Amino acid sequence: MFNWAFIGTGTIVRKFIKGLSAVEGANLYAVGSRNISRAEEFAKEFGIEKAYGDISMLAEDDNIDCVYIGVPHALHKPYMELCIKKGRNVLCEKPFTINEAEAKQIAELAKEYGVFVMEAAWTKFLPVIIKVKELLESGAVGEVCDIRASFGFFSETDVTNRLYDLELGGGALLDVGVYPLMLALYYMDGCPDKIESDALIGATGVDEINHFTLVYNRNGRRVTAQLSSALKENQGADAVITTTKGRVVIPDFYQAQEAYVYDSEGKLIQTISHSHSSNGYEFEARAVQTCIAKGIAQCDVHTLDDTIDILKIADGMRKEWGLVYPADNMQT
Repeated sequence: MFNWAFIGTGTIVRKFIKGLSAVEGANLYAVGSRNISRAEEFAKEFGIEKAYGDISMLAEDDNIDCVYIGVPHALHKPYMELCIKKGRNVLCEKPFTINEAEAKQIAELAKEYGVFVMEAAWTKFLPVIIKVKELLESGAVGEVCDIRASFGFFSETDVTNRLYDLELGGGALLDVGVYPLMLALYYMDGCPDKIESDALIGATGVDEINHFTLVYNRNGRRVTAQLSSALKENQGADAVITTTKGRVVIPDFYQAQEAYVYDSEGKLIQTISHSHSSNGYEFEARAVQTCIAKGIAQCDVHTLDDTIDILKIADGMRKEWGLVYPADNMQT
């Protein structure tokens, strides 16, 4: 039995718990909230054994195998610090932290205390995403020329919504822009040589729409990843990888269950498919349980270095846009 604990009672935690329903050995052990009534109600709803109204008390529980953190972005770092210092393994929702400096601090702390810590990059664990990676690496579709990926939706401006709250790390980039960025770095095997970006900053100070291009120099050949995210545009969430021999299309890449491979003449030559047994979060959860059971400090699909790279790029773009979070100024 693998005992999961949850910090937070919102939508993302509910989704993760649904994913756990398809994971062998996963046990819903504990939930923590700053509101004990909310924690108790949540525990009753999902059949969770223990409810804590004090996060520090949850962190003290030695029966926990891993803590899943699903709260607003700005609270990730303090809750991770609390859990790590108590010897708890941690899976923390994206974005891992507000900025690169915070991520580096958590990485050092995880190493110091010898615990497993990972960003919840569930998309990278989807079988279809992994199979496309293998296809690209095989050379069967030629070399990558360009990646285009977006993740955007329309929402009304709401100052009470975390998405529009600068204090909580709101904005399109950290909420959904990390998905196309993560995909591009995964398929391009690392950081670009140059980044071009722009953003629309809204009335509350967060980025509402952004566009960014990662430029790679591959043996004198320019390769690009043209990416975007939005809170004010329904951009969809499709990815298209153009190669020297055709292209690969991944509908709704962040939750991919299918990918289509076309040749240079536009003929469909292969369909890659793998359905979810639950909602897709199960693949990430299984990987975490396996790593912890085997005493592996980091998962090679998504390492802490991968997380730091994402936040380094996000920091650089935000600097260009003049978008500063309160947490940025707290760094020493």
